[in-house]
Amino acid sequence: MANREKSVDGIFFLQLAVSLFLIVSGLLGLMDYTSTGSKVFRALGIGNDVVAIIITVLELVSGTILLVGLFLLIRNRTLFFAVLFVFVLWALRVVLYFFLNDFLQPDALVWLHNMAPDLIVLSSLWVILRRYA
Repeated sequence: MANREKSVDGIFFLQLAVSLFLIVSGLLGLMDYTSTGSKVFRALGIGNDVVAIIITVLELVSGTILLVGLFLLIRNRTLFFAVLFVFVLWALRVVLYFFLNDFLQPDALVWLHNMAPDLIVLSSLWVILRRYA
């Protein structure tokens, strides 16, 4: 796949925001045992040590690739697979955290309110993914 030309548009700023979000989430996940990812793994009975660290490192690496991809020429294919990987992980996170653990808890409105930011991130990843497809 060819490299794309750099342009500043709405998707540029969306990718910038998502990449910074992923980098910060990865850093917080590495530094903080009480991060959302850690809570999800503990709720599912999965040990917090290895899996949570792997996920947060992958968030950090993917966010960095997305950020660097804004300013340097990186092949579309590399960026596509980085975003696809994060998209799949984030979709699994939504399913595990909101559907398999505490579905509609404590009530439907609070549940929807808590899930909305994750759906915003997921839909943002989808828009960015389509840019590199």
